Amino acid sequence: MLERESVIFDEIFAIPQWAFINRIIKAAKWVNQQSLKTCLIQVNSFGCGPDSFVVDEAKEIVNRGGHYYLMIRVDEFSNAGAIKLRLLSLKETLRNTLGIKKRVFINNARFRKQDRNRKILVPHFSDIYSPFIPPVFKNAGVEVEVLPPANHKSVEYGLKYVNNEVCYPATIVIGDLIKALSEGKYNLDEVAVALTQTGGQCRASNYVPLLKKALISAGFKDVPVVSIGFDGDVINDQPGFDLEWKKMIRIAFLSGLYADALARLYYANVAREIEKGSSREILIRYINASKPLIENSNYDGLMVLLSNAVESFNRLKTVSCMVPKIGLVGEIFLKYNDFSNNNIVDWLTSQGIEVIAPQIADFFMQFFVNVKVNTKSFIEKPSFKQLLAAILEVLANEYIIRFEKILANYKFYTPTHDIFSKAYKASRILDLVNQFGEGWLIPAEICSYAENNIKNVISLQPFGCIANHVVSKGVEKVLKRYYPDLNLLFLDFDSCTSEVNIYNRLYFMVKNSRESIGLPNKVVFSNQVYQSRLNQ
Repeated sequence: MLERESVIFDEIFAIPQWAFINRIIKAAKWVNQQSLKTCLIQVNSFGCGPDSFVVDEAKEIVNRGGHYYLMIRVDEFSNAGAIKLRLLSLKETLRNTLGIKKRVFINNARFRKQDRNRKILVPHFSDIYSPFIPPVFKNAGVEVEVLPPANHKSVEYGLKYVNNEVCYPATIVIGDLIKALSEGKYNLDEVAVALTQTGGQCRASNYVPLLKKALISAGFKDVPVVSIGFDGDVINDQPGFDLEWKKMIRIAFLSGLYADALARLYYANVAREIEKGSSREILIRYINASKPLIENSNYDGLMVLLSNAVESFNRLKTVSCMVPKIGLVGEIFLKYNDFSNNNIVDWLTSQGIEVIAPQIADFFMQFFVNVKVNTKSFIEKPSFKQLLAAILEVLANEYIIRFEKILANYKFYTPTHDIFSKAYKASRILDLVNQFGEGWLIPAEICSYAENNIKNVISLQPFGCIANHVVSKGVEKVLKRYYPDLNLLFLDFDSCTSEVNIYNRLYFMVKNSRESIGLPNKVVFSNQVYQSRLNQ
């Protein structure tokens, strides 16, 4: 047994938040302290989530000390002979070599106080939500630039510098940042890079450590890394980056509500528009018009602008026939980022499908539910945090009600459920202490769709995302016990996902959704869909 005091968690990138990770790092550190040639053998199974980053960390620690590392993968397809051969090869290597040359630990540059004037680069998230990021941060005096949408070159960089078994969003966003730095557009002395960090029992909490390792491997160790999150969630050495959330939290929340509202207006209208591109033009117009209001924290102006947006969408000519609806749930990046999900939202709308996407505000509103659940379940002790959450909850709901009243004037308005109503629905499916990944929010959203008569739902997940597989695929049987007519489609994505396979499966979802409202079973792959709806 390794004594707790004998191992110091320094000179590592991984966040030591799990007992499993801590044990492996302790073992690697112990090997690193040995005077004789030693090898750390790590046995893992396919799909073990934390291994996607701790394997590289353990190998790096051991190799820095001049020792050896060997990973043995054991699963139902393992060949015992091949495993024995690798162990025999290791034995001969240890017997006949002098060891690996020792190396010092190399870390990234810190974000210091004198770095506050650096422009911060962040990866593209969504065509609808990303434009609001720079004006929100301008309230805090921080210059943020959102990179253009990712492409296949971003994935190539990600696969080169990130463990290939980590979840797909990490491959994209880290690869995209390295691509931006590699193309020579930016002065490296004037920029920093940033990712969000929500913490918790999810591999996403280690995206920042993965980014640091990737930057060092790519030759950008002097570019500081910033972790964006609330104070209690940020685990990163960034003394010069201290966001004043009091100044920006209200406008950030309202910007999210405004973006959610535009998304609802757009998705409902684009599936019914007669003049192709008219809905997109209005969407972009009202995104751009909101930026100066957000920069100046003009809350009332944002409300007026949303009212104008509703009127503009109401004036567009649309078809009068019913359109099928399909709900969307899943991992937060995949369900909003078009590149990562092969642009399936645009494809669905081109088929005359109204896509019902979750509101990003709910991702943050679930905090109020989680605080109460964790206190009631004795996971957290009562503290000032609960009182603060109660106050913020009241203020947040006031704004949500105001936005909903404005949206109610839209001709295709679909009401939504408040977060506690969704939580109650989810509590029938699984315990609300399941807060890792998207947590109980996925079954909550599916239940809300079903009760709004949206019976066809697509769940988008990164391949190997254990958390979302548990709270998405894992609850299908229970969901169908309450909603027997549910038609669920689970799509997993990684860098090798076949577009043909994705669209073949979507074809049957569209077919089912059209038949459910009595429309002909016809899926088209061009703009003929608009004319076909007019002729119905």
